[in-house]
Amino acid sequence: MRIKRITKIKKTGILHNFDGSNLLNPDLNFKEINLIFGWNGTGKTTLSRILRCYEVGEVCNKLKKYTELECDIELDTGGNLSQADFSSKQQIRVFNKDFVDENVFQDKEQDGGNVRALFYLGKEKIELTKERKEREDKKLEFDNLEKSHQAKIKAKDKFATDTAKEIKDSLLGIKEFQHYFKNSFTDSFAALKTRVSKGEIQVDKVKLPESDFEKKLKTVKSFEALKVWIEDIKNGASKISSTYIDTLAEILERTVSIRKTIEKLKTDYQLSNWVQSGISIHKDRGSTECEFCGQKLPVDRIDDLEQHFNKDYTALITLVSEKAKELKELKIKEEIKIPDEDTKKLAGSLNELLDKLVEKVESKQKNILEKHVFEKSDRTAFVEGFVNTKNSAEEITKKISNVAKELETSLVADHYNEYEKRSKDIQDDEIKKKQLKTEIESLDKTIKESEKSIKDFKLPADEINKNLERFLGHSELKFEDKEDEYKEVYYEIKRNNEIAFNLSEGEKTAISLIYFLSKLSEESFDLSKGLVFIDDPISSMDSQFLYSAYAFIIGAIEKDTAGVLKVGQFFLSTHNYDFFNLFKKKYWRNKKAEDRRCDLYMLRAKIDSGIGRCANIYELDKLLKNFDSDYQYLYSRLIEFEKASEAVQADLEKIYYYPNIARRVLETFLSFKFPAKIELQAKIDAINNAAISKEIKESVYRFVNIKSHGTIREIEGFSPEVLEPTAKDHILNVLKMMREIDKGHCSEIEASIA
Repeated sequence: MRIKRITKIKKTGILHNFDGSNLLNPDLNFKEINLIFGWNGTGKTTLSRILRCYEVGEVCNKLKKYTELECDIELDTGGNLSQADFSSKQQIRVFNKDFVDENVFQDKEQDGGNVRALFYLGKEKIELTKERKEREDKKLEFDNLEKSHQAKIKAKDKFATDTAKEIKDSLLGIKEFQHYFKNSFTDSFAALKTRVSKGEIQVDKVKLPESDFEKKLKTVKSFEALKVWIEDIKNGASKISSTYIDTLAEILERTVSIRKTIEKLKTDYQLSNWVQSGISIHKDRGSTECEFCGQKLPVDRIDDLEQHFNKDYTALITLVSEKAKELKELKIKEEIKIPDEDTKKLAGSLNELLDKLVEKVESKQKNILEKHVFEKSDRTAFVEGFVNTKNSAEEITKKISNVAKELETSLVADHYNEYEKRSKDIQDDEIKKKQLKTEIESLDKTIKESEKSIKDFKLPADEINKNLERFLGHSELKFEDKEDEYKEVYYEIKRNNEIAFNLSEGEKTAISLIYFLSKLSEESFDLSKGLVFIDDPISSMDSQFLYSAYAFIIGAIEKDTAGVLKVGQFFLSTHNYDFFNLFKKKYWRNKKAEDRRCDLYMLRAKIDSGIGRCANIYELDKLLKNFDSDYQYLYSRLIEFEKASEAVQADLEKIYYYPNIARRVLETFLSFKFPAKIELQAKIDAINNAAISKEIKESVYRFVNIKSHGTIREIEGFSPEVLEPTAKDHILNVLKMMREIDKGHCSEIEASIA
C-alpha cells in the first residue's frame, strides 16, 4: 500500500487539527520516499502511532486516551483509511519508541542470589513471556495464599476450641455447660453475629462488668441446687392436664352393679378393703375356717362375698386406688428442705392442689358404689391451678437459663472481635483465591491462544552480534542464545565477556532497530508493497551512531547499489538535521524535479485561535532544503522572533521552542569559536568581550541550558517549562552575544537569509 495524502488528523494531542492544507496538491503528495523534519513536540511520534494502529490492528496504548480521535488517509489506489479501519491490519511496519519498549524486554530473575539479565526480542513473544510470567506469579501467589489460608483455618479452629474450654471452665458447675465444646462456641458466635448485623445489640453492650458477672454466676450456680425441685414441680404440674381431670371426674362418677350386695361392706371402705383382701387369702389356701377367728366358715360365705366383690366392682376399686397412689406420688417430698422460699412456696401450692384431688379420690374409695360429682367449675379451677404452677416453674427455669445464657454471651463477646477478624481474614482469602483462580484460568486461555497464533521470528545470536558490531563499531556486547522452560529463545547478554545487567537506551534502540529491519523480511509482510515508517531512530543514541543507523536503514530498504527500493513506500521522521540531511543528500539533492521519487516535509507548530498550539505538515523550509546544516534555518527563526511584535515576544506559548533553538544556534556558533571547549558552560565562560557582561552570559546560559527541552523525553500536547516573562530578553541576548563576538559572520548569514 502507498499513502497519497493525510487529509485529516483531529483531537490527537498536538495533531489536533492536522489537515495537510499547506501542501500543494498534487505536487506535494507523498512519494515513494518521504523525509519529515520536526522538532521534539511537533507530532512526529504521534503521526507514527496513528500509522502503527493499522499495523497492530488496534488503537495503540499511547493513543487510547484520545477517545475522539479522527483521521482520514487517502491511498494512491483511490481508497481511504479512517479510525474505523484500525482493526484492518494493513501492510505497514512502524519503528518508534513504542516499538523499542515493546520489543526489547528484560526479565530479571534470581539465580543463586545473583540477578541474571535475560532479554527477549519480539512483541508477540514478549507478551507471551509476560503472560507466562504473570501466570507463574499468580500461581505462586495462589499456592502461598492456600497454604496461609489452611494455616488460618487451623488456627481459627484451635482458637474456637480453646475459647470453648475457657467458657466451660468459667461456667463450671452449671449443668447445661458441662458439654460445651467448639461447636457450642461457634453456634453462639453465629447467633450473636446475626443479632449484631441486624442492629439488635452491640458487642460491647453485652459484655458484663466483672462484679455483675460474678453476682449472676453465683445466682445461676445456686439455682443448680433447686433444679431437681423445680423440675419435679414442673413435671408434677404438667401431668395434671384438663384431659387428666376429665378422666378423673369420670372415674369418680362411675358406679357398678353388684349381684348380691352386702350392706355392711358397701358403706365401710376399710372393712370392705380388708374383707376383699381376705377372700384372696382364704381362696389361695383353700381355708374352711376363718383365718382370723378360727371359726368354721359358713358354706355359702365365700360365694356371697365373691358376688359382692364382682369383676366390675374390683376393677373400679383398683382404678380408684391407683389414681390415689398416682396423685400422692406427684407430691413434692420433704418440701421443707427446699432452700429457696419462692420454690418452697410453689411446691406447697402443687402439694395443696394434689391433696385436694387425693381427698376426692379417697372419698370415692370410702364409698365406691356411690356417684361422686366433680363439678366443671371445680375442674377448670384445678386445671388453671396446675397450669399456673407449671408456668411459674418454667419462668424460674427460663429466668435462670437466660442469666446463664447472658453469662455465656458475655464470654463469647470477649472473644468476638478476635474470632470475627480471623473469620474475615479467611473470608477475604477465599475471595482472593477465587479471584486468582479466575485470573489464572483467564491467563491459561490467553496463553493457549497466544501459543497458537504466535509466528515466531527467531533472530540468531550470531546475526545479532555481527550486526551489533557493525552498528556500534565494537564487539564489546555479545548475545548468547538460550531457551527457557517453554523452549522460547531468549538472550543472555555479555559485555566484555561479563554478564551485562543493563542496556543503555542507545543500545536498546540499536538492538531494536536491527531487530525491526530484520523483521521486514518475515513472510507475513510483503515488503515490496508495504509501507515502512521510521521515527527518530537515533534520538537515544550518541551522534557517532548516526551513520550506522543510516547505513542499516538504507541496506534494509534498497535492493542494490543502484538505489532500487525493495519497499513499497518509505517514511523517515527525525529531529536530527544531520541525520535528515544524509537521506536528503541521497534521495533529493542534485536530482531533477521530474526524476525525484523523494520529497521533503517538516512538522511545525503554531497557535490556532480557539484551539491552541497545533502542528501541521509543510513543505520543508527553503533554508533547510538549500543548506546541509540546520544552523542557517534556526538562525533565521531567531531573526524572525527579533522582528516580531512585542505581543508575540511576550506570549509564553509562542516562545516555547526558542530555548531549544537558541541553544542549538549558540552551541554551533561557539563550537567554531572555541573548538577546544567541550561543555557549553566552558564555551560561554571563554567569551571575553567588554560589551557582554557576566550577568548576560549567566542569564543566557541558564536560559538555553535549563529551559531547553531537547534532551528530555518527547512530549505530546503543550506542556511548556516554566518560562519567566523576561524570556524574550534572553533570546535577544543570544543574538547580541553572537553579533558582538563575530559581527562579520552574523552580518553575512543574516544577508543570506534575508
